[in-house]
Amino acid sequence: VHREGPTLRHHLQVMLNALSHPENFSDILPMYYQEILSKNREFFIWFILLHDIGKLRTQKDKPDGSISNPGHELKSIEIMDEFNLAAGFPSRDTLKKIIQSHMNIFVEGGIKSGNEYDFKGFLNKNNLSPKEFEFLICAVFIDMAWRHDANEVFEKVHKWGTELAKK
Repeated sequence: VHREGPTLRHHLQVMLNALSHPENFSDILPMYYQEILSKNREFFIWFILLHDIGKLRTQKDKPDGSISNPGHELKSIEIMDEFNLAAGFPSRDTLKKIIQSHMNIFVEGGIKSGNEYDFKGFLNKNNLSPKEFEFLICAVFIDMAWRHDANEVFEKVHKWGTELAKK
C-alpha cells in the first residue's frame, strides 16, 4: 500500500503498539480514549487492517516526487464491499463510517486549514453519532501516532473530543 517501503511496516507497528499499549501514549491520549481502545480491540484491529487498503487504487505521483492518495477512504470501503471484508463483524457498518471519515477530520475539521472547527456540522455531514465520533478520535490517534506532528494534530482532535463530552 505504501510505496515508501519500510514506512508501511513502521506505520503498522506503531498502530498496533498504540492499540496494545495505549498507556505508552498517555502524554497525548487521555485515559478515556485509552479505555475505548482497550475495550474495543477487535474494532480497531479491523480499522488498522482496512483503513488504507484503497491506497493502491488511488495512488498519484506528485511533481515533487511524493505521492498522494486522494479518495482512498471511499476506495477502501469499495474494496471492503467488493471482497466482503469484515463480513460477520457486528460493527462493520460503524467501521465503514469511521474508515470513510478518517481523513475528513483533517480537511473538514480545519486541522490543515487552521479554520475553526464546526463540530456539529462535521457530525451531521459525516452522519456520525457522538459515540462514533469517539471511535473516530481513537482511530485518528492510532493512525497518526507514528507521525512527527502527532502531538500537535492529536491535541486538536482531543480538543474536539472534549467539546463532545460537554454536549
